[in-house]
Amino acid sequence: NNDEKAWGELRFALSGATAVNGSGSAPGLMRNLDGFSGTVPGINQPTVRYETFPLGDSSGQLISSGCDYPEIDGPQSVDSYAPHVSEGIDVEARNEFLCLTSTANGGSETLMSNTSIIHGVGLLPIDVDTMAGLGVKLIWSPRSNIALYGDTAQVTMMANLGIEIGLGTDWMPSGSMNMLREIQCAAQLNQNNFGNFFDDRALWRMATLGSARTMAMDDAIGILANGRTADIAIYSNNGGQHYSAVVNAEPADVALVLIGGKPISGNTEVVNALEEGCDVLD
Repeated sequence: NNDEKAWGELRFALSGATAVNGSGSAPGLMRNLDGFSGTVPGINQPTVRYETFPLGDSSGQLISSGCDYPEIDGPQSVDSYAPHVSEGIDVEARNEFLCLTSTANGGSETLMSNTSIIHGVGLLPIDVDTMAGLGVKLIWSPRSNIALYGDTAQVTMMANLGIEIGLGTDWMPSGSMNMLREIQCAAQLNQNNFGNFFDDRALWRMATLGSARTMAMDDAIGILANGRTADIAIYSNNGGQHYSAVVNAEPADVALVLIGGKPISGNTEVVNALEEGCDVLD
């Protein structure tokens, strides 16, 4: 219900998030970017076409070869299309990508430069090359991927090929409770398994400009620049340097969160200096 969605969004807002793409919304707290039509209030951007089952396989149907799925999405005439694709490590997971990129065996050329696939765990190097050639982007959810499958998308290879990567939490049962937890999971994985391939700036960028680009909203949000909307999170540095202050932050380090220039959460003294009438959370 709306109360549960609102509390879920509050959990993210307290970590510094300002927008969500999450198959459902509770209008009034964060920017909700997804929908089947219309524009996102306040920034006049077309909503994201979000699809959990682009192959119509919500009943759990798994296919290892061929494309005899219940219903395969065709090319989407939208600014941003965000389908769940290849969530898993088996051939069935990879086959989803194959049937969304080729008309062979009854598939469809669905994935285009307006597409950001969520997960992409089961892709092989040849598939990553196809992604790069098509201009397809990635929404990366490392905590959920590792928890469920013991593996994640080949993000270092994707980055080397110039594929845009945004960071997302997936759902609560296996994903992170907020974006700070997710970025810290990515940082730990990067340190322990990727040889620190990504520096702190790259990880911060995935959660900000990278995510905005995967939603085709970077001309409105995701970066501090002239002409962009004032969706801003400010963190205490606590002795940290530059981007590491965000990568290593906890919710208590969030000094202020603004959406459209208006405070929605933050340190009591900071918020009170800007606007009266806010609620104090103990």
